[in-house]
Amino acid sequence: MDQLQTLFIESLGLEYPFNLASVDRQVQDEKTSSITFTIEIDSSYRPSKFHTKHSSYEKCWQHLSLFQYPCYIKADLPVFKDSRTGKTVVIDVPWARKGSGFTLLFEQEVLALLRLTNCKKTTAAFFNIYPQRVRTIYDNYTLDRYEQREAQVAQKVGLDETSTKKAHTYISLFVNLENGQILDIQDGRSSEAVTEYVNQLRLSGKPVDTVEKFSIDMSPAFISGVKTHFSDARMTFDRFHVVQLINRYFKPL
Repeated sequence: MDQLQTLFIESLGLEYPFNLASVDRQVQDEKTSSITFTIEIDSSYRPSKFHTKHSSYEKCWQHLSLFQYPCYIKADLPVFKDSRTGKTVVIDVPWARKGSGFTLLFEQEVLALLRLTNCKKTTAAFFNIYPQRVRTIYDNYTLDRYEQREAQVAQKVGLDETSTKKAHTYISLFVNLENGQILDIQDGRSSEAVTEYVNQLRLSGKPVDTVEKFSIDMSPAFISGVKTHFSDARMTFDRFHVVQLINRYFKPL
């Protein structure tokens, strides 16, 4: 094994049963257009003694570019059948999420640029992919975590809304005022957001009466929600919205 092949194997994080079979360059108009890493899976590999090879299919993932050349990883993935259940399973690969057409490293770079630009179209143009594919990557790393979240509680809670899109789709954020930790996120900015937060706390066995202070803006909906569900908590209005209200009334004078 030469040093270049060893470098590629280490950079791709390949271990048994995966191995680098070849590195091929694709040529267009007598110039290199892309590079493909072909990965082979050891033919003797089985998930368990109860599995036999059932079939296989070829899959390709877009990887980070090498110098100026687009790179791809290609592998013939074996499908195994469990003799106990009759169910089939595809081998998991260490370089990509299941169902994704991109490697983990590629997706990390997409998310890093998206965080800087806050624009899916700009990010997609940089990586020469469709904006919808940027959205798919983003959703896979955020929606799953959002849906699996568990509401938390604190003694001092801050509540405010923020817009998630230009079309003014709002979410309500519940924050621990002592350490800045996000306790929960709810859709909308009505009193129902407070109600749903309380429901989530009760579902997870968190004591609602832990909250001693609630800092909110002067939204009637938030005020109503806090009074209904946190009647024993001391309610305060954050200074920014108080000053904003004062300025609104004194500006015409």
